[in-house]
Amino acid sequence: MSNLINAAREGQLAVEMKPEDFVCIDRDCDYFKRTIQRIQTAGASGHSGRSIRTEGQKAKDRNDVCAVREQHYKMVDGLQSFYRSVRDE
Repeated sequence: MSNLINAAREGQLAVEMKPEDFVCIDRDCDYFKRTIQRIQTAGASGHSGRSIRTEGQKAKDRNDVCAVREQHYKMVDGLQSFYRSVRDE
């Protein structure tokens, strides 16, 4: 993703979109990121007092709920950065 962002910043990339499309993408990325953060906050404690974070981190391959949420957040943040770079160039 960082390669695409750099290419956009250096003017090596062309994306044809209407201005309102950029607004929608930026708004939707913000929405997804806020939703992921709310899920992380809501999932901080489980029903029986056990932390979902603690239970979720038991997966040895880091394919646990918390890691997946963090990956999703980073992907959405990367997409948002990419489109902002394209928009601003």
